[in-house]
Amino acid sequence: LMNRMKLLSGVFLCCMLLSGCAESQPGKHDPLQGKVWQVTRVEGASLDVDDMATLVFSPDGRLSGQGFCNRYMARYQVIGQQLKISPIASTKMACLPPGRMLLQSRFMQILQTAVSYQVLPNDELQILGSENRKINAKPVN
Repeated sequence: LMNRMKLLSGVFLCCMLLSGCAESQPGKHDPLQGKVWQVTRVEGASLDVDDMATLVFSPDGRLSGQGFCNRYMARYQVIGQQLKISPIASTKMACLPPGRMLLQSRFMQILQTAVSYQVLPNDELQILGSENRKINAKPVN
């Protein structure tokens, strides 16, 4: 009985250690958290001075921010360099000029189809969506 308890304890401990290494759960340190990220480029295009959007990744697994027209929120999950974002909820305000509404739409589409991220050597965040579409952002705090 004692050997069986030791074996079960060892198996349990190994499982806990392996699961902790495999997935970065919200609340554990990841480089996305603890910063407000200001979007600098969408699909490689630099933004006008008046165009501003932010990303905030909270330790509890929430993603929120100000889009180019509307506030938004979603849940996110990080596994290694993979990034998955749940369906996004947002306010539905129109904005001017009309190009900004298109920019908002492209930004949301990339977030919704996010597959991975990386923090570049210059501390810039790059989110990769489907079809190699990218959002770049810099930390503002």
